[in-house]
Amino acid sequence: VGAAFEDGTGSDRGAAYFFYHSAIDTWDFGGKITASDAQDNDSFGLCSSISGEYVIIGTDYEDGIGSDRGAAYIFK
Repeated sequence: VGAAFEDGTGSDRGAAYFFYHSAIDTWDFGGKITASDAQDNDSFGLCSSISGEYVIIGTDYEDGIGSDRGAAYIFK
């Protein structure tokens, strides 16, 4: 679940939360991830996708080499 406007240690840095199905009708919290290079207003978690063992979390506003260029973070 993406939470693009989660503040964490700044403003609108974003986060993603994971849950897993542990039993019938039961979902448990699996963890929280944030961008390793998080900055204010990045909105990490604005979009997300899962494919097999990979999770891809996107942000439209990560600055990198220019203002609001965006980025995708891949986790395994």
